[in-house]
Amino acid sequence: MRDYLVIESQVQADPAIRRDAEARLLESGAWTKVAERRWFSVFVEAAKPPAYRHLPGVAGGLIGEIFDSQAAREGLGRPLDLMGFGAEPDALASSLVDRGFGRYVAILNDDRGPARVLRDPLGAMNALGWRRGALRFIGSRLPDMRALWPIDLALDPDAVAQILRQKNLASLTCPLIGVRAYPPGVLADASGQGPALWSPAAFVRRAGSKDRKSVV
Repeated sequence: MRDYLVIESQVQADPAIRRDAEARLLESGAWTKVAERRWFSVFVEAAKPPAYRHLPGVAGGLIGEIFDSQAAREGLGRPLDLMGFGAEPDALASSLVDRGFGRYVAILNDDRGPARVLRDPLGAMNALGWRRGALRFIGSRLPDMRALWPIDLALDPDAVAQILRQKNLASLTCPLIGVRAYPPGVLADASGQGPALWSPAAFVRRAGSKDRKSVV
């Protein structure tokens, strides 16, 4: 499944709380720790792990695969080179969307608040968020251990009805109380809100502009 799980602790929280959650994951044998950042750690499933890369210049990471859009237009398939993207999270996120494509989730943190989440514009990789006490979790799914689930976890009948009425909302709406789905193409904060960095109209405008420049 190529699942991942990020555990973020608050600045004022006891570090032992996060360490305890990490120990639970490692003891299960189903997860491997691939990154330790200042305020969060990244785990991937042990059986079929997704790729992981540190993001340059910021306390962040990229889970999944992102490819170079320009190279693809030239008939080449190569990973996007992240060097030179700068250290500012907003600019870095915009560069990922403008210059890359793929199946990924980027976690960006600049010590000014909780990490923000950028889910690839097509929503190919799930990005769910929830809290358990002093810890915040970001993952492709809930892990198979109740101790890391939201305390108020329950089925949301209104969300279920919405998904049943419109099935294409399944990856955009989470049918669980206490769990939110991060929207694709948005640099989202913990509440799921933030600037939209991608839209179909913006994509068409950028593509048209690049095509005109190549003709010139």
